[in-house]
Amino acid sequence: PSSSGKNDFSLKDVFLQIVEGFIKNFFEQLQDGIVSKAREIIQEAKRSVTITLLIVFGTIFLFVGLANVIDVVIGFKGIGFLCIGFIVMFIGFFLSILTRRS
Repeated sequence: PSSSGKNDFSLKDVFLQIVEGFIKNFFEQLQDGIVSKAREIIQEAKRSVTITLLIVFGTIFLFVGLANVIDVVIGFKGIGFLCIGFIVMFIGFFLSILTRRS
């Protein structure tokens, strides 16, 4: 009877070790997947922010240059900035109205 009890106990230990190993492996793979996905999202966010900032700065310089050209063509200092400012403001209001409806 005592040797049978030892066999039951060792089979139970082996079974528990297998289950424990499976669970550890499962959670390690899950954690690796989450970390990998988080790195991908951060990388994509950095890329998007960089591109957005470049586009914004480029647009600002484009508008400032265009305003200077209008100043030179019309011959009245500051009128180009007023024109470009009104155009950008109108585009902003127009986009605001469009996005509110949809």
